[in-house]
Amino acid sequence: MPEEKEKRESDHVTVKIPQELIAEMDKLIDKHGFRSRGEIAKEAIRELLAKYKKSPFEILNHDAQGVKVIDRQLKKVADIQFKPNGAYCPICDAHNCEHIRFAIQQPDIQDIIREKRKEGWKLPEV
Repeated sequence: MPEEKEKRESDHVTVKIPQELIAEMDKLIDKHGFRSRGEIAKEAIRELLAKYKKSPFEILNHDAQGVKVIDRQLKKVADIQFKPNGAYCPICDAHNCEHIRFAIQQPDIQDIIREKRKEGWKLPEV
């Protein structure tokens, strides 16, 4: 049994956090589903890592008619088209796919979509 405890403890490391952050973390305990500082720290670190994780997609260029998204996994360029009846991805042959979802998360693309929606185009909400 002591061997099991040693193994579990070796799966974790200690990280020093300033007291001011600990106080803020303590305010979240028993709220938003958090039961401990560890849960809060894990969630915050996961979100930060996801934010900085290299995306397989990149915007090549865009204009009012659409956006070109490089897909490094497929080694192709998705030429997303904006039309009055919606967005379309020819790679996926779809009106809603990961390429379109990535494109509409970009602020410049959101501006274009908002303008086209004002004109009555059936583009996704942003």
